[in-house]
Amino acid sequence: MTFSEWIQKHAKEPILKVVVLALGFQVLYFFFLAYDRFTDQSEKIELLRESISIGVQQSNRPLIESAMMTSLSNPYISAVLLCSGDKEQIVYPPDSRNYCGEPRTNLRTWAIRRSIIGAQGVDLVVILSPIAALTPMFFLVFISFLMAGAIFWLLLRLRKRFEAEILNPITDGLSADIPLGVSELEGLRFKNLEGIRLAGEKAHMEALVNLSTQVAHDIRSPLAALDTALKDLEALPAEKRDLVRGAVGRIGEIARDLLENYKKPGVKNMPAEKPESRQDLKVLIEPVLAEKRAQYAAKPEIALEFIAAENVWAIVQPAELRRIISNLVNNAVEAFEKGGKVAVELSKLDGRVLLKVSDDGKGIPPEILAKLGQKGETHGKAGGTGLGLYHARTTVETWGGSLKINSKPGEGTLITIALPLAADSSPAAAPSGRQAILLDDDMLVHMNWKMAAKAAGVEFKAYKTPPEFYAAIEALPKDTPIYIDSELGDGLKGEDIAKDLHAKGFTALTMATGHAPEKFAAHPWLKVAGKKPPWQ
Repeated sequence: MTFSEWIQKHAKEPILKVVVLALGFQVLYFFFLAYDRFTDQSEKIELLRESISIGVQQSNRPLIESAMMTSLSNPYISAVLLCSGDKEQIVYPPDSRNYCGEPRTNLRTWAIRRSIIGAQGVDLVVILSPIAALTPMFFLVFISFLMAGAIFWLLLRLRKRFEAEILNPITDGLSADIPLGVSELEGLRFKNLEGIRLAGEKAHMEALVNLSTQVAHDIRSPLAALDTALKDLEALPAEKRDLVRGAVGRIGEIARDLLENYKKPGVKNMPAEKPESRQDLKVLIEPVLAEKRAQYAAKPEIALEFIAAENVWAIVQPAELRRIISNLVNNAVEAFEKGGKVAVELSKLDGRVLLKVSDDGKGIPPEILAKLGQKGETHGKAGGTGLGLYHARTTVETWGGSLKINSKPGEGTLITIALPLAADSSPAAAPSGRQAILLDDDMLVHMNWKMAAKAAGVEFKAYKTPPEFYAAIEALPKDTPIYIDSELGDGLKGEDIAKDLHAKGFTALTMATGHAPEKFAAHPWLKVAGKKPPWQ
C-alpha cells in the first residue's frame, strides 16, 4: 500500500463517510420537522373550522370575523375565506384574491379547503405560505450542504497541499539538498542524508580495506627478496645498511598491521587494537627523521631539522606514531614549490607533550583548512585520499591527545600534537597518587573511567552535575587535570565551564568529547581528547 492509498483509506474515506452520515441525519430531521409543522397547522385549522362553524350555525358574523382575524396571527397563514361554492362570503384580509373558485396549491401557496359543520355548501378555505413555514428548515439544510461542500473543498485542497508539502518531499526530497518547510521532515532529511553519507563512507572504507589487504599480501614477497638481497650489500656503510633495513622493517610492519587489522577473527573490516606503551618520544622519532633525511638527500633544497627536549615520555603505539611523523613530514615536503625547511620540535609544557611539525611552504587557504583532518579531505596532493591527517587526528585522540592545524597562505603550516605527559620514572601510564577530575552526565562514562584510573593507579573523581563538581574542585591545585564533557544536558555546555575554570586559574583543562578539535580552536589553552580514558 502506498502512502497516498493509506491516506485515502484511513483519512479521506472515513471523513467522507462521516459527512454523508451527518447529511443523512440532517435530511431526516428536516422531514421530521416538516411533518411536525404540518400536523400542528392541521390541528390549528381544525380548531378554526370548529369556531367558524359555530358562528355560521348561530349566524354570528362578528364571531366568524373574530375567529378569522385571530387565525391571521399565525405567521404561516396568509388568507382565510368563507366560501359558498365559488363565491366569497367573508375574506380576510379583505384585499386577498378569490381562492373560492380555483384554490391553487403551488410552491408559493397551499390552499386547504374544509366544509363547515352544519352548513351544507359552505366551506372554509385557508391559504398557507410554505415559504414562511419551511424557510428556517430550508436554511438549516442549506447550511448543512454548504458545510459539506466546504469540507469537500478542504479535503481536495488538503490533498493537493499534502502531496506538494509532505508526500512529494518524502518520496523525492529526503535525499536532496533543498530545505523542507516542515520541521519534522527537515529533521528526517538530515538523518537520511547522514545515513547516505555514512553508507558512502562505509563503502569507501570497505574498498580501501580490500585494497589494503591485497597490497599487504602482495608486498610481502618483494620485501622478503629485498631483505635477502640486503644481506649481500656489505659494500654499503653500516649506517646506510641499518637505515635501509629499518625502512624495510617499517614497510613489513605496515604490511603486517594491515593484514592483522582487517583479518581479525570475529570482526569484519574493523581495525584491531594495538597495544600502547610508555615511550621516549625522542628515541622513537629520531630513526624516522633519519630515514627522511636519507629519502630527501638528493634534494639539497629541502632541510629537515629536529629539536627535542630530553626525557619526554608519553603513552603511545610506537608504530602508529612513527607512521604519523612520516606522513606529516611527507606532507610538509610536498607543500614546497621549490624547496624549504621542515622543523620537528618536541617539548613538554604543563603536563603535556607538544610535538610540532612546521614548514615554510605555500600554506593552506582558510576554506580548505577548516576541512582538513576529516576523512576524504586533502589539499595540494594529486591522488591524495585525505586519510593521512584523518588517521593522525583520530589516533592521537585515542591516546587522550589532540591535533591542531594552523596555516596562512604564503606563510607555511604548523601542526601541533598535544599528548598527556608520562613521567620518565614510572612504567605506568600515570604516576601513583596523581589526581584527575571528570565532569560528565553519563554514568557509563564514569564507570569506564573509574576502572581505567584504578588500573593505572590514578586518584580519580567523577561528577555528574556542575554544582557538586564546583564544590569538589575548590581546594584542588590549579594544575589538576580536569576533563569536561562538551554536552552536559539541560542546555549546559562544557565549553562554558572550561572558560570559567580557565578564568579561575586552572591550567590542565581537557574537553573529553567526540567533536573535532577545530570546534574549540578559539581556546588555545583548552586541550581536546576523545571519550576514551587517557590512561588506557
